[in-house]
Amino acid sequence: MSIETIHTELKGFPIQYDGRFAGHLNSVNGRRMFNNQILEMIGKSLPEFYSHVFTERTTDGYGWFGSLTFKVGETKLRVLFPWAQDWDDQINKSDRSIALYSDKQISDEDVNDLTERLAYQSVLRSPEGSINPIEEISSRLGANFVKPSFQPEYEMSGSYLAARLFPA
Repeated sequence: MSIETIHTELKGFPIQYDGRFAGHLNSVNGRRMFNNQILEMIGKSLPEFYSHVFTERTTDGYGWFGSLTFKVGETKLRVLFPWAQDWDDQINKSDRSIALYSDKQISDEDVNDLTERLAYQSVLRSPEGSINPIEEISSRLGANFVKPSFQPEYEMSGSYLAARLFPA
């Protein structure tokens, strides 16, 4: 998978964001095989969720796997997810980098915050057979993360896991 952002256009969303905002989300998404139903569930887990679309086509002719749109203030931010068909890459199967577009300019902080929370929700909804959510979060937080004494099951709800990992 190439993590480079391919600069192209998306109708109705004139602003494309730099690939640095998709870095962590790319690493999470590329290791998992989500279907569009799970992708929509991940999007709906964030309060800014606006809509889910099964496929998008950008001006370079690429047909995206699916997209999530979020409303950040008065701005719509669309996150396009590529197909995962790069069978030669053993770590990340994505065809290309996730792309981020908006209909109006928003702050880098808002874009980064939303993509990080989206990555976190993706880890919590990891399909069976993907890496352990505890290991994913641990590798992301490094030395600042203390592993819990329990071993979570994949069936554990995301809210329960989040409460145990990040108590109030």
